[in-house]
Amino acid sequence: MRPISSVPAAVRWLLQPFMVLTLMLGLAVARPAQSADQAEIDQLWTLLLMPEVLGIMHAEGIDYGESLDRDMLGGQGGDDWAAEVAAIYDIEWMTRTSRAAFGQALAGVDVSDGIAFFSSELGARAVRLEYEARKAMLDPEADELARVRVQEMRDRALPWIDQLTRFAEVNDLFESNVAGALNANYAFFKGLASGGALDPEMDDSAILAEVWAQEPGVRADTIDWVYSFLNLAYQPLTDAELDAYIAFSETPGGQTLNRAIFSAFDGMFNDISFALGAGLARRMVGEEL
Repeated sequence: MRPISSVPAAVRWLLQPFMVLTLMLGLAVARPAQSADQAEIDQLWTLLLMPEVLGIMHAEGIDYGESLDRDMLGGQGGDDWAAEVAAIYDIEWMTRTSRAAFGQALAGVDVSDGIAFFSSELGARAVRLEYEARKAMLDPEADELARVRVQEMRDRALPWIDQLTRFAEVNDLFESNVAGALNANYAFFKGLASGGALDPEMDDSAILAEVWAQEPGVRADTIDWVYSFLNLAYQPLTDAELDAYIAFSETPGGQTLNRAIFSAFDGMFNDISFALGAGLARRMVGEEL
């Protein structure tokens, strides 16, 4: 059984590919006076480009499974591990699970303002820019370049960075994504433990301590990623357009729905993380036997 110190650092960033999902879903307006019907929920789902986003998530998951094979199985996972990863990131299951949670989160909520915004020129453009930026950042070189550009802007204290900061804070993109990443890492380690891949002394409290020890690194990487993503996505917008987007996000209904969407998707992320850990554990223990 492996001590926790042998688990590669790659698992610390388990949730990073999912950040765009919450970035894109945390901006719809809601009014509790009316209830959204299924047609409205379906319309909002489409306006937010959710099928396309889930496609990116599926592809990222397959790539991440390959990196886990290299880091934790010595590249010996083979077709069997690839098939299990594909099953864990099954696009139909991901769609069904996330769409059900999306609808549940909108129960009793009026989404007409959100539909109006995302149907507008600015709203539709913003979502498309977010999607294209996330696709671009799948390329490690593009990701690194985006981070370098943001750091240069921060060093120069450009006002644009202040706008991005305001956008991120209004939508709770720093704290919620850090919390989500830590929860996913906890689920991953619990999956490893369920299959006997961790030292027996690594009980729940020890796993929690290990996850919390990762918090500073997770936070720093999350902040860098969020700034890089937002800058890349919103560069084509004017200051006035980004201010309008921020104002849209500040409404009480928007804040409520933002929290609901983070909560709705946490379960799916944690299920994926646990399944990856459990699948790895079966192979890791089998190797040692």
